[in-house]
Amino acid sequence: MTGTSTSSVRVAVRVRPLTEQERQQQMSITFQPNNQISVSGDKSFTFDYVYPPHSGQQEVFNTCVIPLLNKFLEGYNSTILAYGQTGSGKTYSMGIGIEYTTNEGIVPRFVHSLFQQLHHKQSLLDSFSFQVSVSFLELHQEDLVDLLGDKGFNLTIREDTHGNICWTGVKEEVVCDPKELMSFLRKGSIARTTASTDMNHNSSRSHAIFSVVLRQFHQNKKLVSKFHFVDLAGSERLKRTNAVGDRAREGISINSGLLALGNVISALGDESRRVSHIPYRDSKLTRLLQDSLGGNSQTLMLACASPADINVTETLNTLKYANRARNIRNRVAVNQEMGETEKLKQTITRLKEEIRSNDDFLHAVNNEMDALKREVQVLSTTLQQKSIELACVKCERDQYKHQLMADDQGLVPPMMDDDQTLVNDHPLVTEYAQIIESLKIELLQTQEKLKLAQERQHDDDETLVGSPCHSSNQCPPVYVSDKTSSNKKRHRVGKRSKYNKKKNTSFTTTTAIAVFPKQQKKNNKFLQEIKRKLQKEIDFLKQHQFTCNEENEVPNTKYRRRTLGSIHTDLQRNNNENSSQTLLLQKLGSMIDTQHELIQQLEQASQAKDDLSFYHAQKLAELNTKKNMTLTHHKRELADLKAQYECRLKKQQVELQTLRRKHMQLMSKTDRMRHQSQSLVDQLNRTVEKLGREKKKTTKRMKQESDRAREKMLEYEKALGKAKKQEAQSVTTKKRLEREIGVQKVAYKRLTEEMVGLMGQMKQVAAIVKKLASTNPKLDMTGKALLAKALTCANVRGYHAKPSTSKKTSGKLKAATLQQRVFHKKKIINSAIAVFVKDQAMHTATEDIARKRNSLVLEQKELLAERKLVLTEAHKKDTFSFKELSETQYMDERIDTITLELSLLDHQLQLIQRAKENDSWTDDMDNREDAYETALSLIRTLEYEEARLISELFMEELIQLKKTCQFDTLSTQPMGSMLQSLQAAVVQVRRITSSRELDPILMRILNNSIQIQHGLLLPKI
Repeated sequence: MTGTSTSSVRVAVRVRPLTEQERQQQMSITFQPNNQISVSGDKSFTFDYVYPPHSGQQEVFNTCVIPLLNKFLEGYNSTILAYGQTGSGKTYSMGIGIEYTTNEGIVPRFVHSLFQQLHHKQSLLDSFSFQVSVSFLELHQEDLVDLLGDKGFNLTIREDTHGNICWTGVKEEVVCDPKELMSFLRKGSIARTTASTDMNHNSSRSHAIFSVVLRQFHQNKKLVSKFHFVDLAGSERLKRTNAVGDRAREGISINSGLLALGNVISALGDESRRVSHIPYRDSKLTRLLQDSLGGNSQTLMLACASPADINVTETLNTLKYANRARNIRNRVAVNQEMGETEKLKQTITRLKEEIRSNDDFLHAVNNEMDALKREVQVLSTTLQQKSIELACVKCERDQYKHQLMADDQGLVPPMMDDDQTLVNDHPLVTEYAQIIESLKIELLQTQEKLKLAQERQHDDDETLVGSPCHSSNQCPPVYVSDKTSSNKKRHRVGKRSKYNKKKNTSFTTTTAIAVFPKQQKKNNKFLQEIKRKLQKEIDFLKQHQFTCNEENEVPNTKYRRRTLGSIHTDLQRNNNENSSQTLLLQKLGSMIDTQHELIQQLEQASQAKDDLSFYHAQKLAELNTKKNMTLTHHKRELADLKAQYECRLKKQQVELQTLRRKHMQLMSKTDRMRHQSQSLVDQLNRTVEKLGREKKKTTKRMKQESDRAREKMLEYEKALGKAKKQEAQSVTTKKRLEREIGVQKVAYKRLTEEMVGLMGQMKQVAAIVKKLASTNPKLDMTGKALLAKALTCANVRGYHAKPSTSKKTSGKLKAATLQQRVFHKKKIINSAIAVFVKDQAMHTATEDIARKRNSLVLEQKELLAERKLVLTEAHKKDTFSFKELSETQYMDERIDTITLELSLLDHQLQLIQRAKENDSWTDDMDNREDAYETALSLIRTLEYEEARLISELFMEELIQLKKTCQFDTLSTQPMGSMLQSLQAAVVQVRRITSSRELDPILMRILNNSIQIQHGLLLPKI
């Protein structure tokens, strides 16, 4: 991932057109220049993009989606977030609904443009390749649902190692072209949860996230970017949607998720709360959108609004919501994954930078070393000067010591002072003193080097014992310089440098063996050089002594030529010089002896080193022997491995040839199978397409049926709620009526007993009047009418008086309550109406059956006559034509059908006659109109309250009667068609009886009359 930068959330506002129901209202939104919008004239907002109702889908895509598409191709994550109230056009603008196929939205246009640019880029770059995968997720009532995968998987939201939000368990489908991608989009859209509300007939009941993942590969570079299309469910008020049951619970869940999203937007957009806690975990919706809001994503919020005046509150809330989102700033970065080569290049660059920094450090160290070298040179020069001065001082000291000794012993006379000064000031003596001092300094340095060599030898011995080396090739020799100061400096530099520290951490055994002979050789060379210098000095001193003797002789000869007066002085001077030179030679001899002792010590040390070198040489020889043995064993193993490898290689070559032959056979077989499978695939594709079309139709039909079932369920729920309310009311009414009934039961019982007695008396009176009428035939019509009315009143009541049960009543009747009066009067009216309707129904049914029977009998006679005529003509010709045969067959079938219908009508007439015979009213009265007049007169005498209550009861009974009638009509319609088919079957069976013998029981059933019981045609017993 490359360096991050910040990007603000862009906001686009799209206002939908007015619907047919909203055209009578005024628009609450006005558009102003510079992407400004105002609501109701007092609230103004400014956004990045503003689209009025006449803006098309292409304009929206070109202005606000194309920039996000370009960033998406560059490797940035992008998100489009559609927000707004329900029915504001979010799904239409996004284009992820199954019903929006003509005017494509953002997603279909994005898909086609994406593949177009990817193919263009692939044609320009040879090594460029890409992979596109999609996923479709739904958040329904805080439950994650994979719309492209199987149900039942547990989907979780997590953070990866880089802090990015990802969801596990979601199925990603790899696509190759726009058509395949759109098929997955349609599949997920069909599976998405939708329902109908009062505000939107196809409302989304869940939040949907359609994700497109793009992976681009070019020159060992990998870009992975994601594009999320988020279609949020619309905010809604239950008061306006009238949602109940599941719809209400879905609306509550939607509003709670949007509330949590609003809290996150407020927390991210408020400068004062920028460092406070962001409540991403309050809802799964905000958790899913964590990267899109405040994370690594280029985000566009598409706020959809309604211009209707009735939705001004929701529109204002939407615009405030979107205005807060403009203050959110995301941290965006290119999601780049480098290959192995790029990682190595970065490592090389990093190491170069480290080396460059180390070079700077080494340069500073080298400068320091140069300064130290210069300082050492200056100190060496100073040391030489000091050694010369020290030699001079020592000469003067020895001179003074010699003078003091001579003065103490009285050997040297005062005249000898000048000659002694001459000897002491001789330059050769001073030079010898300087050489002696330099030799002392070199001796000290040699001792230091010897001590250092002994320490290294001790370390080498420990290294040899602790870490033996088996091969000289594994431990290359490392040569160490003999400059102690330089080694110390380099050792310090090596401690500071990481690279040198790794290289010079420890000496191996071979390194110690290689260093020791070199150092020993240098020490031997140095000892030989010291010996040579000392020998030269001894020879030089001997020669100098001889020269001094000659010089002493020359002055003596000269002094002999002098006068005798000065001979004595010269002799004394020469003697003094000889004595001083003798002392000097003695001193030099002692110094030479000291040097010889030092040389002997050095020779002893050299001998010890030779012995140690011999020991190490033996060790080295042993190690070389072991190495040679190891190499020999290794070569032997290599030879064995080579032989095994060659043998195995030959076997593999034989197997390879066999496999090649099998491969060729399999290739030919595979080609044949490929052709067969291709034809099968084509056939299956056609079948799949056909099944897809059928599935689409089935899905549409199922959706319609589910909508209807959902509507019925809503009706049932409403009815259930209403019934519950009525039940509560009825419970209270029941309690009240129970109390009233308890009071009325006593009065009702008493009243009933009195009415029974009175009606028994009326029955007796009616019997007496009837007897009088029978004995007096001259009774006029008025008397007969009165007699019929009396009989009707007595029988309509339904009471049959018995002499044994009649009782005498005393006292007056108490007034009955209103409910009792209504109950009894309604019962009397129902009884009278039942008597009238029963008589009228029987009379009408009898007339209808008689009319049908007469018409069927006439038709049967005509058919029989015509059939007889046709048969007579055919017998005359002795041949039957096809037309005559078909006519005869038709007439036979029709005659049989008429016979069955006549049997059925006769059976119905018998049932009616039997009902009349069983009717108890037949003997009592001849005119059924009296019952109707009795009911009508009773209705006319009703009071207002009684008429109102009886009317309500009759209305309820009428409604129930209508329902029953309608149900009977619907249930009898299929029975009529069934009856016709059964009649046709019976006719066919009767015709078959002429050609084959049937079961006697079946013949008896077909030949005899039939009856209908429980909807079945059965033989009459």
